[in-house]
Amino acid sequence: MNYKQVTKRALLFKGLYRKSKVNIQEMFESQIDSDIQYSRARIISDLDEELKTLADKNDSWIRGNLKTAYMYGTTDVYEYLKKVGVTSIIFSKTDSTLLESKIDESLSFTHAIISGMRRSTSRILNETTTTIVQDMIANTRLSPYNLRMIKDQLISFFVKEGLPIKDTIGRNWNVEDYAEMFARTDMMNVYNQGVINQMLQNDWDLGKITSYPLCKCDICRAWEDKIVSITGKNKDYPALEEAYEDSVFHPNCRHRVRPYIE
Repeated sequence: MNYKQVTKRALLFKGLYRKSKVNIQEMFESQIDSDIQYSRARIISDLDEELKTLADKNDSWIRGNLKTAYMYGTTDVYEYLKKVGVTSIIFSKTDSTLLESKIDESLSFTHAIISGMRRSTSRILNETTTTIVQDMIANTRLSPYNLRMIKDQLISFFVKEGLPIKDTIGRNWNVEDYAEMFARTDMMNVYNQGVINQMLQNDWDLGKITSYPLCKCDICRAWEDKIVSITGKNKDYPALEEAYEDSVFHPNCRHRVRPYIE
Protein backbone atom coordinates (compact mmCIF):
# COMPACT_ATOMS: atom_id res chain seq x y z
CA MET A 1 0.00 0.00 0.00
CA ASN A 2 1.77 3.16 -1.16
CA TYR A 3 1.17 6.67 0.14
CA LYS A 4 -0.72 7.66 -3.00
CA GLN A 5 -3.29 4.94 -2.27
CA VAL A 6 -3.53 6.08 1.35
CA THR A 7 -4.10 9.69 0.26
CA LYS A 8 -6.78 8.71 -2.25
CA ARG A 9 -8.73 6.78 0.37
CA ALA A 10 -8.29 9.56 2.95
CA LEU A 11 -9.70 12.13 0.50
CA LEU A 12 -12.76 9.95 0.02
CA PHE A 13 -13.24 9.96 3.80
CA LYS A 14 -12.84 13.75 3.86
CA GLY A 15 -15.47 13.95 1.12
CA LEU A 16 -18.05 12.26 3.37
CA TYR A 17 -17.72 15.08 5.89
CA ARG A 18 -17.62 17.79 3.22
CA LYS A 19 -20.83 16.46 1.67
CA SER A 20 -22.59 16.48 5.04
CA LYS A 21 -21.49 20.07 5.62
CA VAL A 22 -22.96 21.08 2.25
CA ASN A 23 -26.23 19.29 3.01
CA ILE A 24 -26.43 20.94 6.43
CA GLN A 25 -25.75 24.39 4.96
CA GLU A 26 -28.56 23.91 2.43
CA MET A 27 -30.79 22.82 5.29
CA PHE A 28 -30.01 26.00 7.22
CA GLU A 29 -30.80 28.11 4.16
CA SER A 30 -34.16 26.53 3.42
CA GLN A 31 -35.70 25.65 6.76
CA ILE A 32 -35.73 28.83 8.83
CA ASP A 33 -39.04 30.65 8.58
CA SER A 34 -41.09 33.04 10.68
CA ASP A 35 -41.95 30.40 13.28
CA ILE A 36 -38.62 30.21 15.06
CA GLN A 37 -39.54 27.39 17.43
CA TYR A 38 -40.87 25.25 14.59
CA SER A 39 -37.76 26.03 12.54
CA ARG A 40 -35.51 25.02 15.41
CA ALA A 41 -37.27 21.67 15.91
CA ARG A 42 -37.15 20.92 12.20
CA ILE A 43 -33.46 21.79 11.94
CA ILE A 44 -32.58 19.51 14.85
CA SER A 45 -34.65 16.66 13.39
CA ASP A 46 -33.10 16.96 9.93
CA LEU A 47 -29.64 17.46 11.39
CA ASP A 48 -29.98 14.18 13.29
CA GLU A 49 -31.00 12.43 10.08
CA GLU A 50 -28.06 13.86 8.15
CA LEU A 51 -25.56 12.96 10.87
CA LYS A 52 -26.97 9.42 11.06
CA THR A 53 -26.29 9.07 7.33
CA LEU A 54 -22.77 10.42 7.87
CA ALA A 55 -22.20 7.97 10.74
CA ASP A 56 -23.30 5.01 8.60
CA LYS A 57 -20.93 6.02 5.77
CA ASN A 58 -18.19 6.75 8.31
CA ASP A 59 -18.53 3.25 9.81
CA SER A 60 -18.49 1.58 6.41
CA TRP A 61 -15.34 3.46 5.36
CA ILE A 62 -13.49 2.68 8.60
CA ARG A 63 -14.33 -1.02 8.61
CA GLY A 64 -13.42 -1.51 4.97
CA ASN A 65 -10.30 0.65 4.74
CA LEU A 66 -8.65 -0.26 8.04
CA LYS A 67 -9.04 -3.94 7.23
CA THR A 68 -7.55 -3.27 3.78
CA ALA A 69 -4.61 -1.35 5.28
CA TYR A 70 -3.89 -4.15 7.76
CA MET A 71 -3.96 -6.79 5.05
CA TYR A 72 -1.66 -4.70 2.86
CA GLY A 73 0.78 -4.62 5.78
CA THR A 74 0.74 -8.40 6.16
CA THR A 75 1.16 -9.05 2.43
CA ASP A 76 3.79 -6.35 1.81
CA VAL A 77 6.01 -7.67 4.59
CA TYR A 78 5.71 -11.19 3.19
CA GLU A 79 7.67 -10.09 0.11
CA TYR A 80 10.59 -9.29 2.44
CA LEU A 81 10.27 -12.37 4.63
CA LYS A 82 10.26 -14.71 1.63
CA LYS A 83 13.97 -13.87 1.29
CA VAL A 84 14.66 -15.61 4.59
CA GLY A 85 12.54 -18.70 3.96
CA VAL A 86 9.05 -17.67 5.17
CA THR A 87 6.61 -19.60 3.00
CA SER A 88 3.18 -18.26 3.94
CA ILE A 89 1.25 -15.42 5.55
CA ILE A 90 -0.10 -16.11 9.03
CA PHE A 91 -3.43 -14.47 9.83
CA SER A 92 -4.33 -15.65 13.31
CA LYS A 93 -7.01 -14.94 15.87
CA THR A 94 -4.60 -12.43 17.38
CA ASP A 95 -4.60 -10.47 14.12
CA SER A 96 -8.38 -10.52 13.98
CA THR A 97 -8.73 -9.41 17.61
CA LEU A 98 -6.21 -6.59 17.24
CA LEU A 99 -7.78 -5.35 14.02
CA GLU A 100 -11.28 -5.32 15.53
CA SER A 101 -9.93 -3.46 18.54
CA LYS A 102 -8.40 -0.79 16.30
CA ILE A 103 -11.60 -0.50 14.25
CA ASP A 104 -13.66 -0.09 17.45
CA GLU A 105 -11.25 2.59 18.68
CA SER A 106 -11.54 4.52 15.41
CA LEU A 107 -15.32 4.20 15.36
CA SER A 108 -15.55 5.48 18.92
CA PHE A 109 -13.36 8.47 18.11
CA THR A 110 -15.22 9.45 14.94
CA HIS A 111 -18.61 9.00 16.59
CA ALA A 112 -17.43 11.49 19.22
CA ILE A 113 -16.64 13.97 16.41
CA ILE A 114 -20.08 13.49 14.86
CA SER A 115 -21.76 13.87 18.26
CA GLY A 116 -19.74 17.05 18.72
CA MET A 117 -21.14 18.38 15.44
CA ARG A 118 -24.65 17.83 16.78
CA ARG A 119 -23.95 19.36 20.19
CA SER A 120 -22.18 22.37 18.74
CA THR A 121 -24.94 23.10 16.24
CA SER A 122 -27.58 22.72 18.92
CA ARG A 123 -25.67 25.12 21.17
CA ILE A 124 -25.33 27.77 18.47
CA LEU A 125 -29.00 27.35 17.56
CA ASN A 126 -30.10 27.67 21.19
CA GLU A 127 -27.99 30.78 21.76
CA THR A 128 -29.29 32.44 18.60
CA THR A 129 -32.88 31.44 19.32
CA THR A 130 -32.63 32.99 22.78
CA THR A 131 -31.38 36.25 21.27
CA ILE A 132 -34.17 36.26 18.69
CA VAL A 133 -36.92 35.51 21.21
CA GLN A 134 -35.67 38.28 23.46
CA ASP A 135 -35.77 40.64 20.51
CA MET A 136 -39.33 39.52 19.70
CA ILE A 137 -40.40 40.22 23.28
CA ALA A 138 -38.88 43.68 23.07
CA ASN A 139 -40.19 44.53 19.61
CA THR A 140 -43.27 42.23 19.38
CA ARG A 141 -42.28 40.95 15.96
CA LEU A 142 -39.69 38.85 14.13
CA SER A 143 -37.89 40.83 11.45
CA PRO A 144 -36.27 39.45 8.28
CA TYR A 145 -32.97 40.63 9.74
CA ASN A 146 -33.44 38.29 12.69
CA LEU A 147 -34.03 35.33 10.40
CA ARG A 148 -30.96 36.19 8.33
CA MET A 149 -28.92 36.42 11.51
CA ILE A 150 -29.86 32.86 12.48
CA LYS A 151 -28.87 31.54 9.07
CA ASP A 152 -25.64 33.55 8.98
CA GLN A 153 -24.50 32.36 12.38
CA LEU A 154 -25.23 28.71 11.64
CA ILE A 155 -23.63 28.83 8.18
CA SER A 156 -20.61 30.72 9.50
CA PHE A 157 -20.15 28.15 12.22
CA PHE A 158 -20.29 25.19 9.82
CA VAL A 159 -18.79 26.59 6.64
CA LYS A 160 -16.51 29.54 7.40
CA GLU A 161 -15.22 28.45 10.77
CA GLY A 162 -15.44 24.82 9.68
CA LEU A 163 -16.58 23.36 13.01
CA PRO A 164 -13.16 23.78 14.67
CA ILE A 165 -11.59 20.77 16.38
CA LYS A 166 -8.53 21.09 18.63
CA ASP A 167 -5.99 18.29 18.51
CA THR A 168 -3.78 17.02 21.33
CA ILE A 169 -1.08 19.67 20.78
CA GLY A 170 -3.54 22.56 20.56
CA ARG A 171 -3.84 23.04 16.79
CA ASN A 172 -7.28 23.93 15.38
CA TRP A 173 -8.67 21.97 12.43
CA ASN A 174 -11.92 22.20 10.53
CA VAL A 175 -13.85 18.98 10.61
CA GLU A 176 -13.24 17.83 7.04
CA ASP A 177 -9.47 18.44 7.13
CA TYR A 178 -9.34 16.70 10.49
CA ALA A 179 -11.23 13.74 8.99
CA GLU A 180 -8.63 13.49 6.19
CA MET A 181 -5.72 13.64 8.65
CA PHE A 182 -7.39 11.07 10.90
CA ALA A 183 -8.04 8.68 8.00
CA ARG A 184 -4.51 8.98 6.63
CA THR A 185 -2.94 8.47 10.06
CA ASP A 186 -5.14 5.54 11.05
CA MET A 187 -4.48 3.70 7.80
CA MET A 188 -0.72 4.12 8.16
CA ASN A 189 -0.79 3.00 11.80
CA VAL A 190 -2.89 -0.06 11.01
CA TYR A 191 -0.66 -0.84 8.01
CA ASN A 192 2.43 -0.75 10.25
CA GLN A 193 0.67 -2.91 12.82
CA GLY A 194 -0.02 -5.50 10.13
CA VAL A 195 3.69 -5.49 9.24
CA ILE A 196 4.77 -5.77 12.88
CA ASN A 197 2.39 -8.60 13.76
CA GLN A 198 3.41 -10.62 10.71
CA MET A 199 7.07 -10.21 11.67
CA LEU A 200 6.41 -11.33 15.23
CA GLN A 201 4.36 -14.34 14.14
CA ASN A 202 7.33 -15.42 12.01
CA ASP A 203 9.80 -14.87 14.88
CA TRP A 204 11.47 -11.90 13.19
CA ASP A 205 12.46 -9.24 15.72
CA LEU A 206 14.63 -6.71 13.87
CA GLY A 207 12.97 -4.00 11.81
CA LYS A 208 14.10 -0.89 9.99
CA ILE A 209 12.31 2.47 9.91
CA THR A 210 12.00 3.69 6.34
CA SER A 211 13.08 7.10 5.02
CA TYR A 212 11.83 9.44 2.33
CA PRO A 213 13.49 12.54 0.83
CA LEU A 214 10.76 15.09 1.57
CA CYS A 215 10.53 14.43 5.31
CA LYS A 216 10.72 17.73 7.23
CA CYS A 217 10.24 16.35 10.75
CA ASP A 218 13.46 16.50 12.79
CA ILE A 219 12.28 13.71 15.10
CA CYS A 220 11.48 11.37 12.23
CA ARG A 221 14.72 12.17 10.39
CA ALA A 222 16.65 11.16 13.50
CA TRP A 223 15.05 7.71 13.29
CA GLU A 224 15.18 7.19 9.53
CA ASP A 225 16.99 3.98 8.49
CA LYS A 226 17.48 3.00 12.13
CA ILE A 227 17.35 -0.68 13.02
CA VAL A 228 14.99 -1.38 15.92
CA SER A 229 13.99 -4.35 18.03
CA ILE A 230 10.26 -4.95 17.65
CA THR A 231 9.98 -6.67 21.04
CA GLY A 232 12.68 -4.62 22.76
CA LYS A 233 14.47 -7.82 23.77
CA ASN A 234 17.50 -7.29 21.55
CA LYS A 235 19.55 -4.83 23.59
CA ASP A 236 21.94 -4.14 20.70
CA TYR A 237 19.27 -1.96 19.11
CA PRO A 238 16.73 0.58 20.37
CA ALA A 239 13.22 -0.76 20.89
CA LEU A 240 10.52 0.17 18.40
CA GLU A 241 8.52 1.42 21.38
CA GLU A 242 11.16 4.13 21.88
CA ALA A 243 10.43 5.44 18.37
CA TYR A 244 6.73 5.58 19.19
CA GLU A 245 7.47 7.36 22.46
CA ASP A 246 9.64 9.83 20.56
CA SER A 247 6.58 10.66 18.37
CA VAL A 248 7.72 8.96 15.19
CA PHE A 249 4.60 7.73 13.30
CA HIS A 250 2.83 10.98 14.27
CA PRO A 251 -0.32 12.24 12.47
CA ASN A 252 0.27 12.36 8.68
CA CYS A 253 3.60 10.53 9.08
CA ARG A 254 4.70 8.48 6.05
CA HIS A 255 7.28 6.31 7.79
CA ARG A 256 6.90 2.55 7.82
CA VAL A 257 8.51 -0.44 9.45
CA ARG A 258 10.27 -3.03 7.31
CA PRO A 259 12.02 -6.26 8.34
CA TYR A 260 15.76 -5.75 8.67
CA ILE A 261 17.51 -8.35 6.56
CA GLU A 262 21.30 -8.16 6.19
